[in-house]
Amino acid sequence: MHDIRYAFRQMKRAPGFVIVAILTLGLGIGANTAIFSIVNAILLRPLPYKNSDRLIRIVENIPAEESFSGLPERTTGMSPDAFVEWRSRTTTLSGMAMERPFSMTLARQEAVRLSGLQVSPSLFPMLGVQPALGRVFEAAEEKTGSDKVVIVSHAIWQKYLGADLQIPGQTLMLDDSPYIVVGVMPRDFSYPNPQTDFWTPLALPPQEQVFGLQVIARLKDGIPITAAAEEATRIGREFRGESQNDPQPPGPPRIELLTVKEELVAPVRLPLLVFVIAVSFVLLVACINVANLFLARATIRNREIAIRMMLGAGRGRVLRQLLTENILIAFLGGAAGVALAFAGSRFFIAYGQGLARLALTRGGNAGNVIPRLNEVTIDTRVLLFTLGLTVASGILFGLIPAFQIGRSNALHASDSRTGGSSKVSLRVLRSAMVIGQVALTLVLLLGAGLMIKSFVRLSNTDLGYDPANVLTFNIPQRELAYPQEEWKQPQRTVFAHEVTRRVSSIPGVEAAGFTNVLPMVQMRLSLGVNAEGRSSVQDVDCFTVSPDYFRAMGMRMIDGRGFTVEDARSPRPVYVINRTLAHRLFSNGNPIGKTVSLGPNMAAGEVAGVVDDVRQRTLDEQPTPVIFVGPEHTIGVVGEAESGVYFAVRTRRAAAAIVPEIRNIVRDLDPKLAVDNIATMNQIISNSIVTPRSYAVLLGSFSAAALVLASIGLYGVLSYFVTQRTREIGIRLALGAKNREVIGLVLREGLAMGASGVAIGLVSSLALTKYLEKMLFGVTALDPTTFLIVSATLVVVTLAASYVPARHATRIDPLTALRYE
Repeated sequence: MHDIRYAFRQMKRAPGFVIVAILTLGLGIGANTAIFSIVNAILLRPLPYKNSDRLIRIVENIPAEESFSGLPERTTGMSPDAFVEWRSRTTTLSGMAMERPFSMTLARQEAVRLSGLQVSPSLFPMLGVQPALGRVFEAAEEKTGSDKVVIVSHAIWQKYLGADLQIPGQTLMLDDSPYIVVGVMPRDFSYPNPQTDFWTPLALPPQEQVFGLQVIARLKDGIPITAAAEEATRIGREFRGESQNDPQPPGPPRIELLTVKEELVAPVRLPLLVFVIAVSFVLLVACINVANLFLARATIRNREIAIRMMLGAGRGRVLRQLLTENILIAFLGGAAGVALAFAGSRFFIAYGQGLARLALTRGGNAGNVIPRLNEVTIDTRVLLFTLGLTVASGILFGLIPAFQIGRSNALHASDSRTGGSSKVSLRVLRSAMVIGQVALTLVLLLGAGLMIKSFVRLSNTDLGYDPANVLTFNIPQRELAYPQEEWKQPQRTVFAHEVTRRVSSIPGVEAAGFTNVLPMVQMRLSLGVNAEGRSSVQDVDCFTVSPDYFRAMGMRMIDGRGFTVEDARSPRPVYVINRTLAHRLFSNGNPIGKTVSLGPNMAAGEVAGVVDDVRQRTLDEQPTPVIFVGPEHTIGVVGEAESGVYFAVRTRRAAAAIVPEIRNIVRDLDPKLAVDNIATMNQIISNSIVTPRSYAVLLGSFSAAALVLASIGLYGVLSYFVTQRTREIGIRLALGAKNREVIGLVLREGLAMGASGVAIGLVSSLALTKYLEKMLFGVTALDPTTFLIVSATLVVVTLAASYVPARHATRIDPLTALRYE
């Protein structure tokens, strides 16, 4: 307590020093705490289910030569046949459940589209969860005819069902079908993501040809995952080729088991490791800065410490006092760091949020492009981590100045006119620490520069269309509500045309069209295309579009024309192809007027036009071959019953201003339909790059903090250098040295430290930047431009930080300097 009271008195004597030290440490500790809170939530904390480490996915790796698409595939899906057989044969799994995402419309005064999940009744017992109200599904409800029951989320129960405690047993109308509510889940339950609104039983007859259904399983207690993997390979080999409803690759199964958590977090494990290294560098730079501050202060307190030692204080007693002061300042810095980490993590969560609707979100992680981001919080584990980090930091930055003082001879240190060699060694030590700061900062700046350049390249990718002022929305439609008059004129197509006709009449709307697949929305139908007298092209994306869709999206017509109203009345289909498909089919000729056939059931038709390539799937994926067809010439309907039709509207008005009018149009046509997934194309594009943008901002913030700290450290060392050499500089000035010569003396000292740090940093970066390769787009990890710009930036910052002490040196009065000390 005496040491603590004395430490507070010392802090009162130098408030400026204390504030700078606390803020510097707060920045370093805060950055580390914020990142650890993210790592803790995503990588360390178990999933919020009972014994979640026993929950697994069954993954099959199919090489390109055996896959149906001709590309390497990694699938976690099963057919109902495979699932039933697997469940009956396994001895290592205590439970298995299938799941399939879908959506339905809740009938209300304003129809609402809800995101749901069809699941096997065994899912909830596997997860170890019980509803807050009601019950889970029963085994009998896995059969068709008994599956019209629903469990709703806590949020839906509160928002749309009035938080009615008597809701179990009541009926909800979902897609015009009555569903009996059997349960309400707890407030904190979400599976597979927080945007899931309800769950219904998955009841599929084994003979139905449905593929790629997700399967989750639980390992039996005491069974290692390796034993389950061996059994999985055996079952896969036995089942291969048994079911006619489940086409399988020809080769042997290559199966591995992954925990559900590992599958979820694997894509972000490497980036988080990079950020952990980055914030560790920031903390090191901060600790070096504070150590330099304490070394500078040590010269002031040297006589005080020497007198205490002359009066009988032992060396250990002095070190204890100094470490107490250091750790006290570290604790205050840690408190500031926690506050900074809380604000920083909230900002990152908000910045990392994607579009909330699953249908508009890449990778099936609605609302959180980075998995488990909504679970990030400053909990007990994070606070304990911060406590340990604070103590370690206090010892780290305090040991060097403490031992530097402790090593000094009491009589020698008490004489202010001596100690020249000590001052030299002290200056060398401080210079070495600044060189380390510059090296660490360079590594961070290079990483941030590469990430930012990659993000800029990705953001500036040519989309193939103009997304500005384009509003998109989706109208899911039910199969039974719109019976087909004939296959060429389904009522859904008539409905979609009527919506676009009415929307086009809204003041300010330039064009409106519809399609079954929007850019950046993960849904596609791939077919083979054959050209007359030429070889075919397989795996071609087929999109249904209305005549005004190209104009509404701002797509560029390279040759020919788009669709017209007359094309819809023609018995022979007309096709529009993209540049990539035109090059593959007609590399040496004009495709306009040539005959192509699409898929096994489509009539042959002529190519009417060629549009420019569009980044249809993701910005970082090269355009694929695409063929467009009018809705009147597609078999079946424009969109599937679940996904419905997507509309694109180009408007001169604010997008939000026309949404109420669109809702009124749809309500007037059919009050049971919901206008869903409302977003501008710019929002959808921005959503697709949330992850790289978050990474660039995070690493950029850390490197900027390190750059500021390194600049302050360099400024402090050079100021100390000028103070220590005041007498020498005064003599130089007295003997006729020019101001520029004195400035050059200081600048050379600063430039030597900066250049040394840059050289060491460049060598270190060659080994470290390779970890960024998988996170970059259009930029190599050894991009020479980035290396040159970052190195030059650090040199300029070094000169800028050196200039102020250099100018101060020129103002030294020679007479005052000669009387110095």
